[in-house]
Amino acid sequence: MRKIWSQQSELVKNFLTLFSGTFLAQVAPFLASLLLARLFLPEEFGEFGVVMSMVSVCAVMISGRYELALVLPKSDRAGKAISVASMLFTLVYSVLLGIVAWIFWPQIGAYLQLQNPYWVLVVPGICFVAGIYNPFSYWLTRKKAFKRAAVNKVVQTWSLAGVSLVLGFLAVRSGLIYGYIAGWVLLTGFSIYQARLENWDLKGISWRAVRRMAHEFREFPLLNSLPALLNTLAPHMMVFYISHTFSQDEVGYYNYARQLLLGPLSMIATAFAQVYFQRIAEKKQDNESFYSEFRKLFLLLAGGGLLVALVVAFLGPWLFKTILGDIWEPSGQFARILVISYAIQFAVSPLSTILAALKEMKLATLFPILYFILMLVLYLLNMQDINRFIPWLTAFESVAYIIYGLIIWYAVRRYENRLNPR
Repeated sequence: MRKIWSQQSELVKNFLTLFSGTFLAQVAPFLASLLLARLFLPEEFGEFGVVMSMVSVCAVMISGRYELALVLPKSDRAGKAISVASMLFTLVYSVLLGIVAWIFWPQIGAYLQLQNPYWVLVVPGICFVAGIYNPFSYWLTRKKAFKRAAVNKVVQTWSLAGVSLVLGFLAVRSGLIYGYIAGWVLLTGFSIYQARLENWDLKGISWRAVRRMAHEFREFPLLNSLPALLNTLAPHMMVFYISHTFSQDEVGYYNYARQLLLGPLSMIATAFAQVYFQRIAEKKQDNESFYSEFRKLFLLLAGGGLLVALVVAFLGPWLFKTILGDIWEPSGQFARILVISYAIQFAVSPLSTILAALKEMKLATLFPILYFILMLVLYLLNMQDINRFIPWLTAFESVAYIIYGLIIWYAVRRYENRLNPR
């Protein structure tokens, strides 16, 4: 009993450490976003949203998903070898991505109606920086250096907010994108420094060890990358659809509502996921049960998501109009609908790391495929009225994440049954 209480206390402590960093990381950007809405036009938020979506889609498999495997080996030396494999994968992938961008940037920019299509050429560089960050972030998770990870979040979001605000006051066009780039560069540089403080180095790491670890955990790039790509492409595909079909203003309204709601929710969910992934990996290594813990965390997340959904559903349009000005009232109308699916996503997404920790890679492919198919169907419906499109998008995303939750629950029950066969 004392052991269980100690484990629960450690889980709560680690989460609160990351959550405190998450809170500090979100305070500045959230307050800054209220000012940025008065410094930048909706169409500029639209352009920023499209660029950010391109980076998100291209960067999801930039390091071959090897970073997820970094916390699994018992040996730190093996973890370091995996981090090197991750960075090598990032280098090769970024070069290939740069070649594709160089060849097709005019067509991509025209399809997305970007006012400055040259931003397509910048995407591979941002992805490379993000790919280098990944293994160092998970090294901190491996070492349970959650305070350092929390500081990293603060560095990224505060630098993004600060640079964007300065450029906004100076009336620099695309200041939001420049701030986004600055945030990634500073985050990656600081993460490397933090990882070095947690004994990350290349001493004793041979190319043979890197190849061996890359081969041993090859299921991550082979089986996890495509599902992760589909999972990320599905929601961002909607940004591309809105950008192609509707005006840049409407892209801005949608992106701002999405950013204001999903940003803080995702940061909190990520804090949960990082702590819980490391926790479940340890439980699996020791063949221990975690179903009771899983159920309590789900109820906690679901309750938090429901609370946010109720507030935004009833007060969203009024809050957006009152705080940001009349021009942003359409964002409030979008937000009161979108928050339904975001609340469900908030309850389910942090628990999805269970599938990776249990090495249920084949089972993990079901949700991304389903999600992508649903979004593709919505894309092909080719709706021309955005006020009709948003409710359908919310409904499709809600169905997808409810099924995702059931898949995760099934994986947990299957693991528990193997521990205690009847």
